[in-house]
Amino acid sequence: MIDLRYGEMPVAFEPAVQRIKKEANNINKYPDENYTQLIHTFAQKEQIKKENILITNGSMSSFNMILSALYQKNASMLIPSPTFFGFEQSAKHLGYKIQTLLLDQKFWLTINAIKEKILPQTTLIVLANPNNPTWNMLVNNDQIQELLEEMNAYIIIDESYFAISQESCVPLIKQYDNLIVLRGFSKWYGLAWLRIGAILANPLLIQRLANDASSLNKFPVNSIAVHAAQEVLQQQKEMDQYIATFSALKTDFEKQLWQIPEVQILATKTTFSLIYTPLCNSELCKKLETHGVLIKKTSIYPNLEKNMSVISVPSRNDMSHVIKAFVTVLWQ
Repeated sequence: MIDLRYGEMPVAFEPAVQRIKKEANNINKYPDENYTQLIHTFAQKEQIKKENILITNGSMSSFNMILSALYQKNASMLIPSPTFFGFEQSAKHLGYKIQTLLLDQKFWLTINAIKEKILPQTTLIVLANPNNPTWNMLVNNDQIQELLEEMNAYIIIDESYFAISQESCVPLIKQYDNLIVLRGFSKWYGLAWLRIGAILANPLLIQRLANDASSLNKFPVNSIAVHAAQEVLQQQKEMDQYIATFSALKTDFEKQLWQIPEVQILATKTTFSLIYTPLCNSELCKKLETHGVLIKKTSIYPNLEKNMSVISVPSRNDMSHVIKAFVTVLWQ
């Protein structure tokens, strides 16, 4: 079965694999609880202070930590729709009230639309940039700065796909204490198996979150994940080539999909392809599974059109099988 549900990179980043093999001889030792070398490398790369960084078990772990720390009675969270379903699930579980802001038909979001939705009890605004599942940039840095200037609520920007979009608001954390940026290593860095990410924010909030995390677990992130993340940050030339190779693979995949009649491709800045097909997503999922291909059920995304599907890019070895499955299912 070829699994194209989660947007993983088709192949692992080889320098990270080699680093893991090398460090495996140290599995008898405890991790560095301060992640000293990784944070130092991260801070240099982003041109921020080490006090602005907290290493976590991935972006959803980061998100849940923040929501738990900032919760207050009658707290409300503003999110666009459609967006990553995990945001709303986690917030509801912790007792937040959800304010939904619908994207327009082209999946765009205006700064005025955000401002009109902000209420006195709005504690958080959460934006995935690029968005998931529409995969476009929702806001630019000027718009983020405008929001930060005019409101007291925290703004969380999920930059899980920064490596390809190359658009980041991280420099703004030096100016604004109410900005929080999430970074992950799962998608473009190819470390989904290891569960590691980071929160970038003002030092006081980082220290508060770090204290909360250490009170529950002194070693929340394992050493293998830390060393692999260190490698992907250090090996910039190899990482650039890794991403370029993937981008070429994605372009080839989408070109082949375009050749199938009535299939449309929407441009994305992520590891997914967003496509429109004659079949609704639920039927497409069922029929592709009979041909050995799994794709995501998009019913988890409110307000996404039923004929839109989100598909990971297959490996070079699997691509012909996947294309053949699409052709068979759509034109059998």
